[in-house]
Amino acid sequence: MKILVCVFALVVMVMSCCGTQTQYNGNDTETQNVNYIHIHHNSKIVLLGDSITAQLWENKLLDSHFINRGVGGDTTKQMYDRLPKIINSQPEVCFIMAGVNDLFQAVPMASTLTNMEKIVTDLQKEGIRPVIQSVLYVVDSNWAKSHNKTTEKLNDEYKRICEENGIDFIDVNSVLSEAGSLRKEFSSDGIHLNAKGNEVWIKFLLSLIVYD
Repeated sequence: MKILVCVFALVVMVMSCCGTQTQYNGNDTETQNVNYIHIHHNSKIVLLGDSITAQLWENKLLDSHFINRGVGGDTTKQMYDRLPKIINSQPEVCFIMAGVNDLFQAVPMASTLTNMEKIVTDLQKEGIRPVIQSVLYVVDSNWAKSHNKTTEKLNDEYKRICEENGIDFIDVNSVLSEAGSLRKEFSSDGIHLNAKGNEVWIKFLLSLIVYD
């Protein structure tokens, strides 16, 4: 009995050291384990992405610390090509959502992963903390089933990159999707988010940020 108590105590201590917290994920009945992202007060935060990110330009939930660097149609290669401008803005953290246009343009997944690894490596070299967000699923349809399965595979590879580089992965699909598809009420066209979807996404991100 004493041995079991000691083992239990050790597990609790390890979980506490890892900083894992139970975090509300936008659904009244579900929670998930996440790591809070600690950021210094008044630090710049870049949102790097494509049109899904670009649509957040006028979101009132984001204050002046956030710099939107979403460009419609961008692939991971194009995001990497404009990375010097991101680095020059000297943010503390760069949230990345990239890859959906690679999938639509049939870019080999190996190339997408290489581009993401280069983005992560270059940011880290400059002392900028990269945070990879999941590629969003699309709303369920006949063509979407295959796309969403490929998206899941890509996100699994992104998780691997995060683990290998000691950075955070944020599963945005956990608050926007259901049964492996983007929820219709959060999308304007089956791919992009509408105002309600953007609000859920940003509130989720903000809930993970802790200012030191």
